[in-house]
Amino acid sequence: MFQKKIDRSMKWLKEKNKALDKKAEEWSEGKKEHNDLKLEAKDIIAIILSALMIFGPLILLLLIIAIWAGI
Repeated sequence: MFQKKIDRSMKWLKEKNKALDKKAEEWSEGKKEHNDLKLEAKDIIAIILSALMIFGPLILLLLIIAIWAGI
């Protein structure tokens, strides 16, 4: 009774998975191309400084709270 609907939905699901597999394959190939990029010393310094600018105030606030609480 419902076999046609099940078959149709399974066919649709297989087609959708094939499309997703193709996209995943394209993405992984693009990722391999980007792995060849080399970071310079200035790039690494910029990454570290930006991380300190983002997380520094949070860590400072947590330290102040810990000192104030007497831990």
